[in-house]
Amino acid sequence: MKLSVRLLVSLFFLILSLSACTTTPKSQLTRGEKTWEVTGINNYQISVQVIQSIWHLQIYNLTVENGLVIDSSTSCIPAPYEGRECVLKTYDPDDFTIPALFSLAEQQIKSKQSKWLKIEYDPDFGFPTMITFNDPDILDEDWSYQVISFTKID
Repeated sequence: MKLSVRLLVSLFFLILSLSACTTTPKSQLTRGEKTWEVTGINNYQISVQVIQSIWHLQIYNLTVENGLVIDSSTSCIPAPYEGRECVLKTYDPDDFTIPALFSLAEQQIKSKQSKWLKIEYDPDFGFPTMITFNDPDILDEDWSYQVISFTKID
């Protein structure tokens, strides 16, 4: 009896570990998109911080209603290369919505350099909270998109 319980427990953990090994970046993205879709959230505020290595750091703040950006602002923090002042880059607010973050993640997963990509997802809402790239063989090419705040609006 003890042997069969041990065998069942061992089989359970083997299956669990094998299923973890088969999780691909594309399947994680698909799971995140489905989770986001189920939430039905169309109204939210989001702040996305974009870091381009030592070159630039900019934060994009959006208010989205019914899936459309109704308000946006941006600010920057001087990156090491910029010294004491940074210059705000022009931007399209639609590039920082949740659908745009999913699109960026998908685009990067399909790229030839995807092995240096890391994506994290919000456990409750499914959207990408961090998309980061860093090729260890290239200096100063790293970048990241990080959701620094997200608020659902009722």
